[in-house]
Amino acid sequence: FYLNIPMGLFKLSCLDLNQWLIGQSGKLSLLIISWVMDLSRKFNRAMCHQFDQIVSRVSEHRETTRELVEQQEYCEDLWIVTLPDLREQQEIAASNLMFLMEYSALAKDDLLINGNTFSWPDRIKPIIKNSEIRILKQHYSSLNKLKNRQKEFKKSLDDTMKEITDFKHKDRMSEADHNFKQLEDVVERLKEFRQEKIDINGEEQMLETGEQTEYREIELITTAKEPYELLWKDVVKFHKMYEEWMNGPVLNVDSEQVEEEVQSLWKNVYKLTKLFASRDLLGPMRVATQIKGRLEKFKINMPLISAICNSGIKERHWKLMSRITGYNVTPTADTALCEMLELGLEKHLEELHEISSQATKEYALEKALLKMKQDWKDVVINFTEYKDTGVSILTAIDDLQVQLDDHLVKTATMRASPFIAPFEADISAWENTLTKMRDILDTCLRVQAGWLYLEPIFGSADIRRQIPVEGEMFTTVDRIWRELMEHAAKDNHAIAVTSQPAMLQQLQHSESLLDRIHNGLNLYLEKKRVFFPRFFFLSNDDLLEILSETKDPLRVQPHLKKCFEGIAQLEFSEEKLITAMVSAEGETVKFTSIISPESAGGLVEKWLYEVEIVMKESLMQEMNNAIRSYSLQTRTRWVVKWPGQIVLAAGLVHWTSQVSKAMVQENGLGKYLETCNDQIDDIVKLVRGQLSTMSRITLEALIVIDVHGRDVVATLKNENISHTSDFNWISQLRYYQVERLVDVRMTTTSIPYGYEYLGNTTRLVITPLTDRCYRTLMGAIQLHLGGAPEGPAGTGKTETCKDLAKAVAKQCVVFNCSDGLDYKAMGKFFKGLAQSG
Repeated sequence: FYLNIPMGLFKLSCLDLNQWLIGQSGKLSLLIISWVMDLSRKFNRAMCHQFDQIVSRVSEHRETTRELVEQQEYCEDLWIVTLPDLREQQEIAASNLMFLMEYSALAKDDLLINGNTFSWPDRIKPIIKNSEIRILKQHYSSLNKLKNRQKEFKKSLDDTMKEITDFKHKDRMSEADHNFKQLEDVVERLKEFRQEKIDINGEEQMLETGEQTEYREIELITTAKEPYELLWKDVVKFHKMYEEWMNGPVLNVDSEQVEEEVQSLWKNVYKLTKLFASRDLLGPMRVATQIKGRLEKFKINMPLISAICNSGIKERHWKLMSRITGYNVTPTADTALCEMLELGLEKHLEELHEISSQATKEYALEKALLKMKQDWKDVVINFTEYKDTGVSILTAIDDLQVQLDDHLVKTATMRASPFIAPFEADISAWENTLTKMRDILDTCLRVQAGWLYLEPIFGSADIRRQIPVEGEMFTTVDRIWRELMEHAAKDNHAIAVTSQPAMLQQLQHSESLLDRIHNGLNLYLEKKRVFFPRFFFLSNDDLLEILSETKDPLRVQPHLKKCFEGIAQLEFSEEKLITAMVSAEGETVKFTSIISPESAGGLVEKWLYEVEIVMKESLMQEMNNAIRSYSLQTRTRWVVKWPGQIVLAAGLVHWTSQVSKAMVQENGLGKYLETCNDQIDDIVKLVRGQLSTMSRITLEALIVIDVHGRDVVATLKNENISHTSDFNWISQLRYYQVERLVDVRMTTTSIPYGYEYLGNTTRLVITPLTDRCYRTLMGAIQLHLGGAPEGPAGTGKTETCKDLAKAVAKQCVVFNCSDGLDYKAMGKFFKGLAQSG
């Protein structure tokens, strides 16, 4: 250690630092020694505890063979695994001890623990060896015990086998109960024998005797006792049943059960007589023969028993039997079968059988009727609350209807039976109940469907005000429906629900009212459609949604798209006056005149018709202004100033005019072709620059039209066309301004521009096939015919028709065919087409 360190003008003294470092190192060394000492104590104590456990385990006395085998395996495991592991642990303990002896002094307790730890291996080996000697002695003792157990078990098996053999000589019927009980005891002993065999085999395996005894005597005893068990069991059973049948109440005897039991017993006894046909089995043979004879004697009475012991026989049948026999044969509650057999009824057996057969069939019908009634006790109708109306409606009744139809068929079949006479009134009443239930459910479902459809419609005060008569009728239907459903929901069992007083009449009255309401509603909607023909293309539901918003015109906004394809919404002033129309793209076109919905007196169709008129007038004015301003400013400024639809149409008016002039001039088409290319280049430059979203959509559509126009000019130039009457020119779609109106012409067809607002939408790329479709469809319009483009799916037939509608600014309505498109729906379309143009 340095005591002083020179530092130029100074000298640094390290004395204090050195002393501090020495003290710190001493503290750290004490900490390490203390930690190692604690670790060593815990480790040594754990080893000593493990040795203690080994001594305790090997010193235990084992009672059972399984415990003895486990002890033997444990001792073997000690030599192979445990003791080598403990030797390795002793080496770790020795290294800890050497470290502590070098750097510290050990306390007396630590010396004792270490001495214990290192002396255990020498002390434990004799203990383990003594335990192994004791285990070996116990092993031999267990083998002797097993041999004695086997001898006793063999003696029990032999005794049982002798007991079964003795049954060869037993033939006393009076000892039947004793013999059967003795055989039952044998059955219980066989269960114990099988368990004992499993236990002995387990001992043999654990003690490694080298073999497992099969004890085939168990199976021999089982096989030998079976015929005797069956014999004496049947004897006891027959005696017991014979007593019950012959001396018990005849009304409790079931002939079917009797015949089944007698037949089963006879078959068993017959087999036993074949099995006991041996000289050394004379006793069982005599018993089997005797029982067989008694059974055959009893079977003689079976026809009569079958006739009178029938659970279907009622009081009326006993009277019929008494009338046939000439004396009273009606049994009382105490009358025994033996008394009935002594009446000499055999001579009337045929007539009694007929009555019994009739009783059986009547009883079957009665049980079927009772079962149907029982089935309906638990059948419920499911109800669920409809929205927030507080009214419950029927749901998921398919299974109920299937069951109802099935039971109606069963009831009708039962009514047609010749044996239904005693229950004719009951079956008729039940059939009426089921028929009434079916009628109620069918009518209820129809009324419910009508109520669900009309409830939201007449929930609007505006609709009620416009058709007050139908409104009052619906109020009546609503009141009846709510009362019926409220009562039904209290007890939803099907029988209870359909048992309401006059329920069917009320439902039928409601159904007739609903039919009148539907007719009145259809007439009301027809009037609205006649006034505003575009309503013909709307479903009844959509139209009713629009007509229900008479107080607030702003609430009609979401439905505008259904009437005007290009108008997403109308622009209202604070006074709720309509000032402009807005497309889905956000393009706004101001109206030439203000529309006041309030002046329509709540009639939506009236101010929507005004919107249609003003829409066309506004577009006409925009068109004329755009055409006039085209030549007053550059085209690049002009195309972003006007609505997209006006830009396309007004541009085509000027294109048509300029092409017509260029054709009659020398090289006019060539010069105009260059002009067209320059115009396209200018538009492309605009598109590449900064533009509003609206202007960009307009220019995208304009480029499509300009490119087609340039291609037409190039074709005319290549064909050297110089007359405006040439087919190559008149076959193109051309726009002309006639006075203040625009005409669209193609070949010989001339159609006024429709001024239907289409919004700022894209246009279809025009191909030669597109032009051919245009010419065909325009010709059809000229001749007042229909057009039907044909071709594979997805080739653009519908889109071509829609694009032609855009070109002439006409409303285009697209409908997909479906099963629901019937002749009435088609008639509604044709009405709309005829009135809207």
